[in-house]
Amino acid sequence: MGLKDFWQTGQVAISAYRLADRVFYEQVAEEMQRGVRDEALWLMAYERAKGQEQEAKANYIGLRVQALKDEKTIVDAMQRGGSTASTPTNPSPSPPDAEPSDGLAYFWLVVIPSFIMVLALWASF
Repeated sequence: MGLKDFWQTGQVAISAYRLADRVFYEQVAEEMQRGVRDEALWLMAYERAKGQEQEAKANYIGLRVQALKDEKTIVDAMQRGGSTASTPTNPSPSPPDAEPSDGLAYFWLVVIPSFIMVLALWASF
């Protein structure tokens, strides 16, 4: 596999990772339409927005999406036999296996492509 093939494979993986995020955003959109809100996250979002309602909503969406990702990471780790020390007592339902959420996936989807870009730039000088 040449550098070009490796680069294209990495780009496809990154695209799949971004598309997987849609599942979490869709879940948050459905929750908001139903009027379901995590009050602790809402307070964090509101505090960060310094009382600005629209900014608080935008902050809440980001915080809630990250919370869903974190919950999925914990559930996945438990299913693989990982640690249960920080397991939430009542996790929200997680979307199906849509996101590679462990450190190895981050390494392959973010670190390696970034490293390759730096090498390609360095080699062009």
